[in-house]
Amino acid sequence: MMGKTSLVTDNAELLVYLDGQLHVTILGGIKLSGLDRMRVTLKMTIQAGRPTAFRHNLDLYNSIQVEQLLEKASEALDLGRAERCDQPADDGPGKLPRN
Repeated sequence: MMGKTSLVTDNAELLVYLDGQLHVTILGGIKLSGLDRMRVTLKMTIQAGRPTAFRHNLDLYNSIQVEQLLEKASEALDLGRAERCDQPADDGPGKLPRN
């Protein structure tokens, strides 16, 4: 998805990332207590043709949950591999990506 990107942070309880036709909303914001987890509820929407929405609750620090999110969202939103957002590295948390 190519296009202008922006992050709307006017409301701390409703963060919105816009990238062309892809809109990713963090419902309920991000809690700043207990930063050993980053549990969020995401709403992903594609604005092409008839708008399609996908909601998912996950811990962004859990690489398995992030991989599941990518798989389920790409199926639900009918995205091909080339259209997906950045793929997670197989290095696990806390490791630097390979070059």
